[in-house]
Amino acid sequence: MSTTDECQICHGSTWVCEIHPDKAWSGASLHPDSCPNRCIGPGMPCQCSHLHADRLAAEAETYRDLAESATDPAEAALAGKVADAMDRSPLAAGIRRMGKNP
Repeated sequence: MSTTDECQICHGSTWVCEIHPDKAWSGASLHPDSCPNRCIGPGMPCQCSHLHADRLAAEAETYRDLAESATDPAEAALAGKVADAMDRSPLAAGIRRMGKNP
Protein backbone atom coordinates (compact mmCIF):
# COMPACT_ATOMS: atom_id res chain seq x y z
CA MET A 1 0.00 0.00 0.00
CA SER A 2 1.25 3.44 -0.76
CA THR A 3 0.54 6.40 1.46
CA THR A 4 -2.20 7.55 -0.92
CA ASP A 5 -4.17 4.31 -0.52
CA GLU A 6 -3.22 3.29 3.02
CA CYS A 7 -5.74 1.46 5.15
CA GLN A 8 -8.36 3.79 6.59
CA ILE A 9 -8.53 1.74 9.80
CA CYS A 10 -4.88 1.27 10.83
CA HIS A 11 -3.48 4.15 8.75
CA GLY A 12 -0.62 1.99 7.50
CA SER A 13 0.56 0.70 10.89
CA THR A 14 -0.98 -2.81 10.27
CA TRP A 15 -2.15 -2.84 13.92
CA VAL A 16 -5.57 -2.13 15.48
CA CYS A 17 -6.84 -2.09 19.05
CA GLU A 18 -8.31 -5.41 20.19
CA ILE A 19 -11.02 -3.57 22.14
CA HIS A 20 -11.68 -0.99 19.40
CA PRO A 21 -10.90 -2.86 16.13
CA ASP A 22 -12.09 0.11 14.08
CA LYS A 23 -9.19 2.21 15.45
CA ALA A 24 -5.46 2.05 14.84
CA TRP A 25 -3.63 0.72 17.93
CA SER A 26 -1.99 3.61 19.79
CA GLY A 27 1.05 1.41 20.45
CA ALA A 28 1.86 1.42 16.73
CA SER A 29 0.28 4.57 15.32
CA LEU A 30 0.53 8.26 16.05
CA HIS A 31 -2.39 9.04 13.72
CA PRO A 32 -4.90 11.42 15.35
CA ASP A 33 -7.71 8.88 14.78
CA SER A 34 -5.88 6.07 16.59
CA CYS A 35 -7.23 4.54 19.78
CA PRO A 36 -6.78 6.88 22.76
CA ASN A 37 -3.59 6.31 24.76
CA ARG A 38 -5.66 5.75 27.89
CA CYS A 39 -7.17 2.60 26.33
CA ILE A 40 -5.69 -0.56 27.82
CA GLY A 41 -6.51 -2.74 24.82
CA PRO A 42 -3.72 -4.83 23.34
CA GLY A 43 -2.85 -4.57 19.69
CA MET A 44 -3.80 -7.11 17.02
CA PRO A 45 -3.07 -7.32 13.30
CA CYS A 46 -5.40 -5.24 11.11
CA GLN A 47 -7.51 -6.88 8.43
CA CYS A 48 -5.16 -5.31 5.86
CA SER A 49 -2.07 -6.95 7.40
CA HIS A 50 -2.16 -9.81 4.88
CA LEU A 51 -0.84 -7.23 2.43
CA HIS A 52 2.18 -6.78 4.70
CA ALA A 53 2.94 -10.40 5.66
CA ASP A 54 6.73 -10.05 5.33
CA ARG A 55 6.74 -6.89 7.44
CA LEU A 56 4.59 -8.54 10.12
CA ALA A 57 6.88 -11.58 10.26
CA ALA A 58 9.91 -9.28 10.69
CA GLU A 59 8.13 -7.36 13.46
CA ALA A 60 7.32 -10.60 15.31
CA GLU A 61 10.99 -11.60 15.15
CA THR A 62 11.99 -8.17 16.49
CA TYR A 63 9.62 -8.58 19.45
CA ARG A 64 10.98 -12.08 20.14
CA ASP A 65 14.54 -10.71 20.12
CA LEU A 66 13.50 -7.88 22.45
CA ALA A 67 11.85 -10.34 24.85
CA GLU A 68 15.07 -12.37 25.01
CA SER A 69 17.43 -9.42 25.45
CA ALA A 70 15.40 -7.03 27.65
CA THR A 71 16.83 -6.32 31.09
CA ASP A 72 13.51 -4.98 32.41
CA PRO A 73 11.24 -7.96 33.26
CA ALA A 74 8.07 -5.97 32.46
CA GLU A 75 9.45 -5.00 29.05
CA ALA A 76 10.47 -8.60 28.35
CA ALA A 77 7.01 -9.87 29.34
CA LEU A 78 5.24 -7.32 27.14
CA ALA A 79 7.45 -8.05 24.14
CA GLY A 80 6.89 -11.77 24.64
CA LYS A 81 3.11 -11.28 24.77
CA VAL A 82 3.16 -9.25 21.56
CA ALA A 83 5.27 -11.89 19.77
CA ASP A 84 2.96 -14.66 21.06
CA ALA A 85 -0.14 -12.77 19.88
CA MET A 86 1.44 -12.34 16.46
CA ASP A 87 2.23 -16.05 16.33
CA ARG A 88 -1.38 -16.96 17.20
CA SER A 89 -2.92 -14.60 14.66
CA PRO A 90 -4.69 -16.05 11.62
CA LEU A 91 -2.18 -14.21 9.47
CA ALA A 92 0.75 -16.05 11.06
CA ALA A 93 -1.02 -19.37 10.49
CA GLY A 94 -1.46 -18.46 6.84
CA ILE A 95 2.21 -17.53 6.51
CA ARG A 96 3.22 -20.89 8.01
CA ARG A 97 0.89 -22.70 5.56
CA MET A 98 2.67 -20.89 2.73
CA GLY A 99 5.97 -22.28 4.01
CA LYS A 100 7.32 -19.12 5.63
CA ASN A 101 8.35 -19.04 9.28
CA PRO A 102 7.27 -15.80 10.98
